[in-house]
Amino acid sequence: MKPLVAVEGATVVYGTRTILDKRVTAGERIGVEGRNGGGKTTMVEVLAGLREPDSGRVIRTNDVTLHCVSQSHDESIAHLTLAEFLFGGDASHVWASKPLIREVLDGLIGGTTASSYPHGLTTSMSAMSGGQRRKAELAKALIQDTDVLILDEPTNHLEIEAIDWLAGFITRRRGATVLVTHDRWFLDACCTSTWEVVDGEVH
Repeated sequence: MKPLVAVEGATVVYGTRTILDKRVTAGERIGVEGRNGGGKTTMVEVLAGLREPDSGRVIRTNDVTLHCVSQSHDESIAHLTLAEFLFGGDASHVWASKPLIREVLDGLIGGTTASSYPHGLTTSMSAMSGGQRRKAELAKALIQDTDVLILDEPTNHLEIEAIDWLAGFITRRRGATVLVTHDRWFLDACCTSTWEVVDGEVH
């Protein structure tokens, strides 16, 4: 099967040397394991196109869509409301009738009214707790239904019910998913294969 994304002989030198020679194909669910500081985040950045390798190359299939949810907070969105972050300027009648969007909102933020947020869809991103913001970031990624979804520690700040829902959703989605996680249950529940990052090398 032709890969959606292939990384060939890529190296990144930044404190430690990260070596990546992998590919992601349609429908794969890949779990990434490794110790903190071992190069997992660097690997994710290269795979997502957020960072250029020092050598080697990253090849993406024409028109492949990709979304990455990282652990870093984007302060440029702090002024947005939840609705603006998720849907831009679209009116509710544009998105509220779409089954995928309704499923994601029901699973993560309390439905189409975002009832689990203090001010619903008008809640400011800057006023959210860590868990609320993480759910908002995941919801935005999931409703885009991209070919490749990359999630860096997606279960951080999530309660058990949300983790269970997210695992079920990921196993049902058609696109490829790459998960960096320390949550062994989540990895086993979601993933069809595993990459292990050891001393900067991905095996």
